[in-house]
Amino acid sequence: MKITKTTPFVLLVVLLLTGLLTACGPRKNTAPALVFSRAESVGANLVLVSTGEPRLVKTVLPKIGVEWYPRVATSPNGRYLTFVSDNPIQGVGGEWDFTEEFGNGSQLFLYDMKEEELRLLSQDGYAVDRPAFSPDGKLIAFDQYGVDGDWDIAVVEISSGEVSLAASSDFVEEAASFTPDGESIVYSSSRVDDAPHLFLTNLASGETRQLTEQGNYNGDPDISAFGQLVYASERNGEVDLYLMNLSGDRNAVLVAELPGEQYFPRFSPDGDFIAFTTYDETGSSDIYLIDSNGWGPPVRVTNTHSLETCADWITYK
Repeated sequence: MKITKTTPFVLLVVLLLTGLLTACGPRKNTAPALVFSRAESVGANLVLVSTGEPRLVKTVLPKIGVEWYPRVATSPNGRYLTFVSDNPIQGVGGEWDFTEEFGNGSQLFLYDMKEEELRLLSQDGYAVDRPAFSPDGKLIAFDQYGVDGDWDIAVVEISSGEVSLAASSDFVEEAASFTPDGESIVYSSSRVDDAPHLFLTNLASGETRQLTEQGNYNGDPDISAFGQLVYASERNGEVDLYLMNLSGDRNAVLVAELPGEQYFPRFSPDGDFIAFTTYDETGSSDIYLIDSNGWGPPVRVTNTHSLETCADWITYK
């Protein structure tokens, strides 16, 4: 299935909004929103935009990134954000101060949107990246730069703060996503021919199998609640988005084909839509949406002079 640009843009917008409103109820209570990183002159902010009213943008957390974008993930119940920051954070009103405990590199935080409380999850001084919640919201998988000089996949239990390694080798492991049952993770690893491919590892047994074989790059996996997997791949010479099931990439289908390169796809909670980042030839980036069932071309969400990337979904409760 290759998404083409033959479907009228206006028709897709109608289908998109109709589907969102039907699935999620009245806009004022349940309209899904996207939270993502937006680069400003003072650094990078986390901002939120409603898919029901895309012109209304709210800054959730300001100035949490300096040298890179703060990667963000949302909890299944929509209450919590977990994000990575390379910038020591101090609340304007003195409610937070992580300037001394921050350590070296980047750190992993948990933000309670209801209580407006911030918690530091990683305290070992090593860099972290790309967090993802488990389906029950009790665990967070993330990239961890270890003492061996390689990126590994670690998992932190939110209630206790206990961290354990989930995938580790002498190569780079990154960008984990949980399977719907929460028992396994899919992630990218360069352990085969130094080319990033997707692997599935059972967290209890450690049993691992390779999912992708085509292309010199496969990364940024995300799994819907129904077991469908979307990922970024260079299998046809450019980085585009593909869909497959967890059996492997032999029957993978192209999702979105745009000028530039596509990264960081994330399924909506109902699995009907995918938010992703497009980088154009100038290095600029914007957030787009695509219907995961192939109903027309991508819809652009952001169109500013800022750099926007790494979107995830929030459903208002």
